Amino acid sequence: MEVVIATKYVLPSLIIAIEEKLSDEESLRKRLTALEKMSKARQLAIHAMRVEKMRRKAWYDRAIVHNKYMKDGDLALLYGSKKHKGKLKLTWNGPYLVHHINENGIVLLKILEGELFPGYINESRIKRFYAPSLA
Repeated sequence: MEVVIATKYVLPSLIIAIEEKLSDEESLRKRLTALEKMSKARQLAIHAMRVEKMRRKAWYDRAIVHNKYMKDGDLALLYGSKKHKGKLKLTWNGPYLVHHINENGIVLLKILEGELFPGYINESRIKRFYAPSLA
C-alpha cells in the first residue's frame, strides 16, 4: 500500500520494501529521502499559497473604493434592488443620514425623522447626497 501525499512524491510502504526485497536499512533510507522530498515540496506549496493569497488580496484591495470622504452626519443615498428596475424607476433611495461608519466599510444609517435604519449597510451600496442649495 502506498501513501500519496503529493502528486509527484510517493512514500514507499513496508509492503513495497518486502516485494522489492530491500533490507531494513535500505528501506529506511528510501523512506527518509522520500519524506525529505515531501517536506520540501510541502514548504514550496505553502510558500506559493501565501504568495498567491497576498497577490489576490492586493488586487481586491486595489479594486475596492472606500467612501473615505463620507463622515458621520452626512446625507447619503442607498442603492435600491435591481429586481424592479425599469426605465423610469429610481435606483437610489433616500436621502438618509449617516449615523456611524466603521473602519471596515459598514455603515449605520438613520432615517431623517431620527430613527435608525434597520440593519447595517455595506459602504459600496451608498453614495453621498448633496442637497440642492435654496439660495
